[in-house]
Amino acid sequence: AFIGLTFRHTRGHLVRSLFEGVIFSLRTVAQVIEELGVSLNQIRTSGGGAASELWRQIHADVFNSEVVTVSGSNEGGAYGAAFVAGAGVGLWPTVEEAVKTLRVETRTRPITPHMERYRQLFEVYRGLYGALKPSFDQISKLL
Repeated sequence: AFIGLTFRHTRGHLVRSLFEGVIFSLRTVAQVIEELGVSLNQIRTSGGGAASELWRQIHADVFNSEVVTVSGSNEGGAYGAAFVAGAGVGLWPTVEEAVKTLRVETRTRPITPHMERYRQLFEVYRGLYGALKPSFDQISKLL
């Protein structure tokens, strides 16, 4: 849902808000993972979005973490599946060893003022999501 949209907003604002919404959703999932005791210390992004500097910067700022792209990251999940398959047939002893063969292509670090802004926006996002969830459920039943 686009909240607070006015005539002054441009296509660029909408694209950025889509990026932010997707990344806030990923942050919500990451919080659940962290609550299970798994620490997340680096984000690796792949696929088409990884080519976007804006996409990587928003990730870094929202997660307060370095975002890394690695060789082959344009291939997305297929590249990871190839590593799993390679380890499975003995090309590498483990998936962890296969991953060590990757080379870092880009590193994007969080920008401190952006992190605070996104921390505040994430709290607004969480509140809005909770308030709108019953409506989302109703719409889902109608479709």
